[in-house]
Amino acid sequence: MTYGKGSIADVFPMSEREKMDKEHASNPKPGDYWHECYSPVCVVLAVAAGVVIYCDTPKETDNGWTWDLEGKRQAKSIQDFYKWLEYDTIPNRFWASCCPQAHMWVLNELH
Repeated sequence: MTYGKGSIADVFPMSEREKMDKEHASNPKPGDYWHECYSPVCVVLAVAAGVVIYCDTPKETDNGWTWDLEGKRQAKSIQDFYKWLEYDTIPNRFWASCCPQAHMWVLNELH
């Protein structure tokens, strides 16, 4: 949807959360936890040579949930990771939110 010459993103300035989401979509860090309304989307496991390795498969446990790290890993270029999280119709706005490095504990589970 557009208004005049700009897009809807021009009408509503970015919130601090949206700025943080944009920063972490552009520069993901290991342990970044992405969620949609607190439902797990993915956790970043590693970033190297322009590639993001992440897990997007949660599994239930007796105490709630955790990440299913047994071979359930994905990889995308940083640009494709950004595009995956970005709304199709609103540039530089994201359908998921980042909690920066909130799941650092996952990195210990990889070893």
